[in-house]
Amino acid sequence: MTPDTHHTAEKRNRFKEIPRLAVETLCAYRRDMSTGDALPAAVRQALTAIDEQDTDAFVAAFAPDGFVDDWGRQFRGPERIRSWSDGELIGVHATFSDVAVSTPGNPVTITAQVGGDGYNGTSHFTFDVQGDRIASMTITA
Repeated sequence: MTPDTHHTAEKRNRFKEIPRLAVETLCAYRRDMSTGDALPAAVRQALTAIDEQDTDAFVAAFAPDGFVDDWGRQFRGPERIRSWSDGELIGVHATFSDVAVSTPGNPVTITAQVGGDGYNGTSHFTFDVQGDRIASMTITA
């Protein structure tokens, strides 16, 4: 292997590690007892689905009439949530890091640094949970 080829292979391998590191960061976050207790099971399910890039599990975390409000654009019901996720979240390989509960309770608000092939930056996600499912997830700056 020439030095240039080795350097390129090294870069490629380093970039392959990024998603794994993001998942490890979030898994460590969820193992934190003080934060984990502040999140309802449905919210933990949605965050795990994002970690695992699992659209089916993400959609399943919502109530049948649940919705996503993305800066005022509402997507209600499983098919519209799936379509939104395909274009804005899991479909663009979104990752969350530096996740913190900024407002505990119900609704609960988390702050996350969003990365991936779509929006990149800090966002707030407010989840209203009814029963064992998410009734709404509202995204703001």
